[in-house]
Amino acid sequence: MKLSELQAVLKKVYKIGFELPNGKLLPSHFYWSKVSLKKEHQMLPNGSTRKHEFIEIHLTASSQNNHRRNPSDLQAFLDKAKQGLNLPDLPIEIALLDHGTTWFTLQNGEPYFKLIALDNTSVSNNTTVKNQQTTPLMKAASDPSLPGSSCCI
Repeated sequence: MKLSELQAVLKKVYKIGFELPNGKLLPSHFYWSKVSLKKEHQMLPNGSTRKHEFIEIHLTASSQNNHRRNPSDLQAFLDKAKQGLNLPDLPIEIALLDHGTTWFTLQNGEPYFKLIALDNTSVSNNTTVKNQQTTPLMKAASDPSLPGSSCCI
């Protein structure tokens, strides 16, 4: 999913959730902590080179449980990052920071965004995917980030 696709979805939804490859939702106490423009120019052992550019969004665990992730807040954060970093329309990768870092590509799904695990041998190559999501999505009613779920907002 590219930046423009994410921003188009954020304008239409009233809640946001991230589904992990195992079918479970990312706990609601994860929040976006950083947006980065990543440009990698790599030399491979066979002598070939590879360029990879992407936008990285960091999701970090908060000490506040059930902290609702609001689509308009993410949209505002991305707008500031787009202006401040001069972000082009590039693919998005998610860095999940919780006892180490795991990288995912972002895929639009109903009703949640799907996090697709990147192969550990090629962390920054978003064309190599393992553990593709195949389980049914969880019902929206079980989402702890819905209004009225004792969220801090």
